[in-house]
Amino acid sequence: MKNFCLILFLLLFYVSPSYADVSKTEDSNIVFIYMNGSNTNCEKSKKGFLEDVQKFHPFLKSAFESNEYAVKHFLKDNKFSISSEPVAFYWGDKSQSEVGRLDKELLISSIFSPKIAQTIRSFFAHCMHDAIWVQKPHNMSMITSELHEKIKQERASGNKVVLLGYSAGSFITYQYIFNKFPYIVEPEEIFLNSNISEESKEFIKNTEVKPTCIDALVDSNLVVVSTSGKVVPVENEKLLKEKYSALDKQTDCSCASADDIRGIINFGSPLVLFYSDISSNDFDLSLYNKLMYEYIIEHDFFWITTNYREDPLGFPSATNLDVDAISRILELDISPRQGFLFDRSDLKSRRTFMGAHLSYWRNAKKLSKDMVKTYEIGRRYYYGEE
Repeated sequence: MKNFCLILFLLLFYVSPSYADVSKTEDSNIVFIYMNGSNTNCEKSKKGFLEDVQKFHPFLKSAFESNEYAVKHFLKDNKFSISSEPVAFYWGDKSQSEVGRLDKELLISSIFSPKIAQTIRSFFAHCMHDAIWVQKPHNMSMITSELHEKIKQERASGNKVVLLGYSAGSFITYQYIFNKFPYIVEPEEIFLNSNISEESKEFIKNTEVKPTCIDALVDSNLVVVSTSGKVVPVENEKLLKEKYSALDKQTDCSCASADDIRGIINFGSPLVLFYSDISSNDFDLSLYNKLMYEYIIEHDFFWITTNYREDPLGFPSATNLDVDAISRILELDISPRQGFLFDRSDLKSRRTFMGAHLSYWRNAKKLSKDMVKTYEIGRRYYYGEE
């Protein structure tokens, strides 16, 4: 009961601002895409998000460009430049109709519920609704598919991308790379370890395909992901052969890569509070998480988390480990070594726990410098002074 009350208390403060779509300049080749958090379902919050992104981005661009270490490693000695125009990926309107139904149900309960209880119920429901809604597979798939189209547009223009997820937006950054990165180097193992016929297994063995991603397998109707976290091959073996032969084409359509996305910056992130089950080795998808981490480190990709220590919803994403320790824990021979993951959840917000979660956008100048410093500290932690 004590733990439940603590979580309930934390969740009561789970709110966030909102933002607008912006275009990019033609001469830039790293585009920053910002994602809003939860409880941003109205036009006012959307407008606020778009304004916040426009105010925040120049500080972050300047911070990267003025940090010597970031210029060398992130911008490759100014081989790349950062677009002066951010892209605001707003997903808050996707759940508007459900929030409307929720308001009607709350109105009914207000007839017989004490006012204080109703106030808390309403606040809790609105703050938590999107965080729960976005995790449902069909909702997340809809959002990541739309995000994928934006990233493919940037790819077609010769641009690369950095994803920034605020609060529940960090769920989207995580799910996007988890489902879109081609870290499944040996997709045949999924089928050779299943109950398909020996004839089909021979066909799989003799059909060479390139590394792929979970979404390509799902979009090809080759597998389904069960509610228990199992990646299950389809039983229609005629369809299996046909779709497996065309998997490379689906991979090109459904997957992204570290060539498209240079990194992720999450802030105000409660990711591990909602995705703690991925650490269980009994959960099939946690095995793919290991492959995803291997892929991140073997490519020039970074994943950093910056949380305020006063933020009750800023949960550390992981214990910081160097690359050798991660290799041992994952029991994988990681080579080459270029990318990294790093968490800083001890940043000072200058706000109390009541306002810390909402203060990230308001501290644009300082937070931008903290984000870039996190990039530097994290990469140095993995690779020293090189």
